[in-house]
Amino acid sequence: MNPEIQKLLGTLEFYNHGRMFVWKKSIKGSFNIWKLLISEGFVRESEPDKAIKHWLQTEFWGTITNLKYNDIQYAPLRRERENDDWNNYIRQEKINYYQALLYLLKQSLQNLQAYVIEGFDNSYDSDYRVRFEHYIILGQTQSKDWICLSPTMIDQSWDFSNRNENLYISLLTACRSENKDTQDIVEKINKIIRKIKPRKIYGHYDCGYSYSYYHQLFCASSSKKNKSIELALRASSMLDIDGKFTLYEFCSEDDDIYKDGKRIKRFMNRYLTKRKCFTFSFWDVGCGYDIGRTSTGDWIGFEYTSEFMYNP
Repeated sequence: MNPEIQKLLGTLEFYNHGRMFVWKKSIKGSFNIWKLLISEGFVRESEPDKAIKHWLQTEFWGTITNLKYNDIQYAPLRRERENDDWNNYIRQEKINYYQALLYLLKQSLQNLQAYVIEGFDNSYDSDYRVRFEHYIILGQTQSKDWICLSPTMIDQSWDFSNRNENLYISLLTACRSENKDTQDIVEKINKIIRKIKPRKIYGHYDCGYSYSYYHQLFCASSSKKNKSIELALRASSMLDIDGKFTLYEFCSEDDDIYKDGKRIKRFMNRYLTKRKCFTFSFWDVGCGYDIGRTSTGDWIGFEYTSEFMYNP
């Protein structure tokens, strides 16, 4: 490793603030969010039909995973809830709209793909429930623009009260392509999405947690595959690119974490470029990164993890 990089890493290790993060350009290529998720082992390939089925099942369950296969009941089953307006008519309506969406995607997009994004196991209860899965669908238009669809992500690992505002989401999902075919397809997709009305979904519910969110789909587009994914994940709340608040600034000014965060910021701003501080949420676990680019094109910094402990 370059002596200059080793020196920088040695200084960062002195803070002992998290796991060291190193991205070597010569091995992994240029850095981006999508490559990072793949490199960390959080991504596996799937199929569009399976993604649509999972999105639909999430609405059927009313929970972020299927409680039928869980030994812990972190939320009441749909039939046990009060004031739940779910019925057979709504169920069939959902099926029709999701099938229409899948048909449109297959007819309108080339190179149609699907992926499952999943974090690491929650060490507090991984033996008692199925692993969380987050499906996304991607495809290309005739103009070679990329379109990505992603559902809402509930965040119980970092700051569950921090939700994307509608205005912010509209900026992320706005179609900026000048290609008419891309504009038309995005509008057709969004027309169906608007008909799939958001449904209330529960995360950890019992014992006063009562965490819930409204499940809906977001459509983002870009000329680059990785950028379309990044925009969709930001709209869904899985990715927060303003992670400095989550990682450091929630602490009081007298807290060592807050003080170290200030020192780290000064050091990294001085010796690294293109600073990035962001977090991923995978429901009740999450990852955070505070990194910057070196003069050699490598990326170094810190990696953090967060876990929600369910204590019924």
